[in-house]
Amino acid sequence: MKLFKLVVLGGLIAGVMLAGSVQPCAEEALSAYLGAGNCSIGNLVFGGFTYTPTALGTGSIVAASSITVVPVTTPGNVGLEFQANWTGQAAGGSDSAIGYFVASGSGAPIIDGADLGLIGSVTGEANAVLDEYICPGVQFSSTCTGQVHLDQSMGPGGEPPDPSGTFAPVSLIGLVKDIRVYGTTGSASVSQISNNYSQLPAGVPEPVTPLLTLGGLALLWRLRKIS
Repeated sequence: MKLFKLVVLGGLIAGVMLAGSVQPCAEEALSAYLGAGNCSIGNLVFGGFTYTPTALGTGSIVAASSITVVPVTTPGNVGLEFQANWTGQAAGGSDSAIGYFVASGSGAPIIDGADLGLIGSVTGEANAVLDEYICPGVQFSSTCTGQVHLDQSMGPGGEPPDPSGTFAPVSLIGLVKDIRVYGTTGSASVSQISNNYSQLPAGVPEPVTPLLTLGGLALLWRLRKIS
């Protein structure tokens, strides 16, 4: 019984500490997100940002400082936009892999889907392909169980689009998104890629809520009895 009280109290304290230490995500360069602490949008926490840029053929890399991260604050469907100038032409282009995690601020399993967005244009023999690999319930690994693959593309050689997916509600997802832009005799240009994460409706109780409420009442009863 004592252990149960400590666990409940620890959960309450952790929730308060998380709320006080995580700042809202801000519109700024991806380079500012790399190695920084976690940030929040609504009731979701974002963190662990990584970036791997690659030059393809005659192209050049897109620097992290040239990518602007914009929070999407749509209730129940928050996410991130990444704005930059990804171009491919003259047998060249670039490949940018961006990784991070998304977690429920309360620790409750409320994240149940994701979708991609891609804004750009293609002419002639060129393409732009956006892939995302999601690991529901765990940090990202290329071999995680139940991995979800989303993609969108423009131009020849792309895969059939599958820009959205759902999964059983979890409290954490790890992911890597990869934007590849390449042109031969034509050109491809992408100005924005985006991600939104769907959550359980506000009216559906989070499983952790009854436990925390019960724990709080039990703690208050105990303190009253002691006094």
